[in-house]
Amino acid sequence: MANNTWKAVVTTALLTVFSTQLVKAAWKEYKLSCAANKNNIASQPRQYDEDLFREQLARNYAFLGEEGMRKVKEQFIIIVGAGELGSWVCTMLIRSGCQKIMIIDPDNISIESLNTHCCAVLSDVGKPKVECLKEHLSKIAPWSEIKTSAKAWTKENSEELFFADSDSPTFVVDCLDNLESKVDLLEYAHNNKINVISSMGIATKSDPTRVSINDISMTEFDPISRCVRRKLRKRGIVTGIPVVFSNEMLDPRRDNILSSIDDECCAINASRDHALRHLPELGTMPGIFGLSIATWILTKVSGYPMKKNEVKNRIKFHDGILETFQRQMTRFSEGNHQSSLIGLKEVGYIVEEIFRGKSPISGYSTKLALTKWDADKEVSLTNLVLLTKDEQEIHEKRVLENGEKLTDVYSSEVLNVIERTFKEEQYYS
Repeated sequence: MANNTWKAVVTTALLTVFSTQLVKAAWKEYKLSCAANKNNIASQPRQYDEDLFREQLARNYAFLGEEGMRKVKEQFIIIVGAGELGSWVCTMLIRSGCQKIMIIDPDNISIESLNTHCCAVLSDVGKPKVECLKEHLSKIAPWSEIKTSAKAWTKENSEELFFADSDSPTFVVDCLDNLESKVDLLEYAHNNKINVISSMGIATKSDPTRVSINDISMTEFDPISRCVRRKLRKRGIVTGIPVVFSNEMLDPRRDNILSSIDDECCAINASRDHALRHLPELGTMPGIFGLSIATWILTKVSGYPMKKNEVKNRIKFHDGILETFQRQMTRFSEGNHQSSLIGLKEVGYIVEEIFRGKSPISGYSTKLALTKWDADKEVSLTNLVLLTKDEQEIHEKRVLENGEKLTDVYSSEVLNVIERTFKEEQYYS
């Protein structure tokens, strides 16, 4: 009897262990199957009920209207750069009803990305940025068609990336952090008449009330904008490119850091692989820039009216400087020929781009005037200097009238600054 009891106990125990293992194996198989289905859903767009779509985007429909939302849905927007800024652009375009986007970025999620990226989590580190975004966005908007490319955009592969499958982008968003590639992309879009918007410098900016969108010719207080403007000018593009930027005054405590952006070895001759990373940056600002771009695109393509924001209007200021310069040329009998070489457009460029609105001698930015620098050379962009009116009078009397040498009037430090500025302009010209 006892033997039979023990046999029953042992048999029951063995059956229990076997059943437990069988259940665990079946549960593991079920989870793997669910994960596979989940990944398949994330990688491919699926049918989505129109009523659910409208319910999910009810507030956008109320704001933009039926026609506006129809236009938003029809867009094919390419975002070049899927990092700290591009990830926010992608996310809000998809959340707002855009049904077709393409994301281009060759990089992977890094631990540093978690500070600013829109959706990356710790488990995403090492994953391609484009795949991280596609997986995340497909869960939010399963109706969307999200194309990706883990290639770096170049002029050489632009046709392949932008016009694959006979698709033509309605908008391109530049979120690149390499200056040369950024300028190449803007030039390509401009020359091929593709709608484009670009992001300028975020480093050291912290005031959200100073973020604005305007033509690149209207930007100020941003060394990245200045560098991009001058590079584009060298390629014959002066206006016609909208950008998001901050006109927040530069923090003087950051001068030693920001000066590297304009340094001849860094910004002017930036290598293709040199990106503007590792500059001091507040983690919230890329999101603000990205949301601004997405909002601007949505209102523009839907036809929602937006009042143009005139960031700066210094025409009268430049006109006064031009008038002062023309009087100087008249006094030295160089009026008609020499002064005709310099017009209002050139004055604006010299003041804002070459000398950044301040005297290279004193650093003052008030009561400014242009003067011919070297008395023995012709008037040109590399022989005009912006000074205060007091400095201009002294320069005119000692150098232009009395014929004193520049080395006898100015310190070597001032002369080096002027020489470096002229060399920089020669590069852009």
